[in-house]
Amino acid sequence: MAALTALGNKHWIWGIVTIFLGPITGIPYALRYKEAEYARSLMLRGVWILLIGLIIFVLILLLAA
Repeated sequence: MAALTALGNKHWIWGIVTIFLGPITGIPYALRYKEAEYARSLMLRGVWILLIGLIIFVLILLLAA
């Protein structure tokens, strides 16, 4: 979504780089530009879900050991 937003707003470099690198450049783009509010909300929700999943995974590993 960040790549599409960047390309739609004619930020060509951000859009093309985000297509190839994904969230590595998508998150900074979404945080930097105000017109990327929707992309920012999606990216931040995804990061939170990944972090919660990682915490649950680590807890399961620690409790199972």
